[in-house]
Amino acid sequence: MCNMAAFVGETPAAPVLLRMLERQEGLWSGHFSGISTLHDGKIYTARVCGDVARLRRETDAEKLPGTIGIVHSRTPGAPPLATWSHPFPVGEKLAFCSNGSPGCFAGMPDFPKLLQELTERGVRFLSECDKQAEENRPALANGHAIHVSEMQAQLLADAHFREGLPLIAALRRIFGKAPSEIASLAIAADEPDHVAAVRFNQPLMWCRRGNESFLATSSLAFPDDIAGSAAAIPACTTLTMTGTQLVIEPMPEHAEYLLPDTGFFRATEIMDGMLSSGMAFSVSEFNTEILKSARKGRAEQRALAIYTYLYEKLHDGLIERIDTRVPASLPGAEAPLWRFRQVRKPFSSWTSAQ
Repeated sequence: MCNMAAFVGETPAAPVLLRMLERQEGLWSGHFSGISTLHDGKIYTARVCGDVARLRRETDAEKLPGTIGIVHSRTPGAPPLATWSHPFPVGEKLAFCSNGSPGCFAGMPDFPKLLQELTERGVRFLSECDKQAEENRPALANGHAIHVSEMQAQLLADAHFREGLPLIAALRRIFGKAPSEIASLAIAADEPDHVAAVRFNQPLMWCRRGNESFLATSSLAFPDDIAGSAAAIPACTTLTMTGTQLVIEPMPEHAEYLLPDTGFFRATEIMDGMLSSGMAFSVSEFNTEILKSARKGRAEQRALAIYTYLYEKLHDGLIERIDTRVPASLPGAEAPLWRFRQVRKPFSSWTSAQ
């Protein structure tokens, strides 16, 4: 699971975006971090294999120009290369990031055909490495693996720049060609006033303050004074976000793969039961337990239920966050991992509140 954020406003985007990523970094990421901003018709990108602290320390991420941008951080499991970090840039014209997995769409995309389309046009992949490609993942003719999201970024750029589709229409086209249980964000140099996004089932929250608009995986990413007003983007939709406007369009052609029930009640019961033990749990452990009772073959909004539960319980003081560090993707490095534990209030406090 990954964490993402987007910002459109009138102040420098990079410091806002990095702080948004840090505020949710320990949920389920912290290993591959990156940022892309847009300024004067050009995309600027900085990426590392590591957490936001490493991104700040080893790149000029904090100083990237522009008042619009996207950021991303993901879990371990990929080759420990900065080129496997999101966002994936296509030259200085476009940047794309996503959160999710093939899920119920596993085996559906025709990766050899899609890659052939791109390689015949001379596309070279920055994420190419001699790692063995996983099953149902893109592999070049030489057997080398590439990141599926870089393939999607290149397909997006092809549809947008070569075919002339608006960025949001190109995003919709690419989701149809290579669907996944994802949420994704994109910016393009020739559409400098907005972020485009797809949300199928992975979490994506929105809030606004004056002429500033924010998107993020979790409400925990937003500034404290506005986080409580955040709203979930509807599932199976595309959207464009400017500093003052949000335009959402449904994708009914894919709705059959999505469970209409978000599963909030079931997730809440399971998480309540786990926390009542007095033990501390990570998001990954919550997800594993909830997954045991999930319906097979269709997508659900499990992660949104988990993140919403954690935000509300933290806000109400019913759980506490425990900050830990775990081995990261690079040898000797560590990444943040948060665990959550029920707060045991004194009996006298409980009775006085009744």
